[in-house]
Amino acid sequence: MKDVILTYDYELFLGTRSGTIDNCLIRPVNEINKILQEHNALCEYFIDSTYLLFLKNNKPSDFEIISKHIIKIIQSGNRVQFHVHPHWLYGTKNSPSSSEWILDSTFFSLDDLPMSSAKKIWLDSYNLLSDIVLKSKVGSDFKINTYRAGGWRIPNATLMEQMFSQTEISIDSSVCCEGSPSNIQTYWKFDNNPLIKHDQGKFLEVPVTCFSNNIFNRVANKVLINKEPIFGDGVGVKKHANYNKMLNFIRTDTRYLSLDFSHPIFFQSAVRKIVDNMANNDGPIVIAS
Repeated sequence: MKDVILTYDYELFLGTRSGTIDNCLIRPVNEINKILQEHNALCEYFIDSTYLLFLKNNKPSDFEIISKHIIKIIQSGNRVQFHVHPHWLYGTKNSPSSSEWILDSTFFSLDDLPMSSAKKIWLDSYNLLSDIVLKSKVGSDFKINTYRAGGWRIPNATLMEQMFSQTEISIDSSVCCEGSPSNIQTYWKFDNNPLIKHDQGKFLEVPVTCFSNNIFNRVANKVLINKEPIFGDGVGVKKHANYNKMLNFIRTDTRYLSLDFSHPIFFQSAVRKIVDNMANNDGPIVIAS
């Protein structure tokens, strides 16, 4: 039987409307945890920790609500890990009375910032999430040891090595769809760049699992998934259609395994293919959502 690591990014929408914490975080996560409990399962939540930092400085009341919710997640047996969307620090209110935010994607990646600013955001965000974990009182063995880059934008090697070394993070899970899905590695060591394997590396990469998906399945899945309601009241990042992106959609047959973008019919089919391909692989299946 294969081990499966189910992961969710704990974040608001990152498009033109962030959505509200109740409809995009509290209620959806509570529903997920309810289903997990019914099946005696757990998952890992990658907490957008720069969002926490933003709330603490701009809306303390929401920060307290989210902090208590994260503590509840931890106390239920699930784990929380480290996730960063640095452009939150440059967010503004939708309106004076609104509970939603407008985000500037100019600083979407840590590499969009000066090195000193990127380091500060990383450490301040990590330390804030660590403080919340301590308040959960689950024991000293609970560590935030895994990082996932916001938008899959892996930072430069220098920043990665320095920030991993200055915190308790030793695992990265930002890589997806590298190599052939039929011959993909499920984990490897690296020194400072998770895309470059190094047998004597100090850190571990556990990539999101990918699979091969033909054009017919992709189109059918897109039609079906577009009919499904969105859980939340925000608007995601729009991908503007152009010739190159349409051509890429047709040509690219590799997709990462996600509950967000897969209709249940095609998700089950993808998992069966992955299990067959990984029959001789001792690594886990990692699902990102």
